[in-house]
Amino acid sequence: MLSERLDHDLEESVQLRMKAIGNKISLAFTFCETVETEARCGRRDEAEQLLGKLCTTIDHLDLHINPYINLPDTFLAECREQLARLEERVSLIDSEMRASLRK
Repeated sequence: MLSERLDHDLEESVQLRMKAIGNKISLAFTFCETVETEARCGRRDEAEQLLGKLCTTIDHLDLHINPYINLPDTFLAECREQLARLEERVSLIDSEMRASLRK
């Protein structure tokens, strides 16, 4: 009985961690849109500040994903793929913001 309860608690914990990580990744992609909007509207300082926060978020996500041995490998691989796409998008946003300064 205790063993079953522990298994259930572990499974619930894993599911909650997976959901939290997935939500944070989704939120980071949404945050990219906010940074782009700020930049398009000419609020460069705000965009740069938000971009810095976005980079910090990515770093924290990376730290939270890598040490988990209890999370399924397929989930971790998907998260790493999404983080790579997120990093590419942030790099593109940063490049576009820098290019707009040169104009």
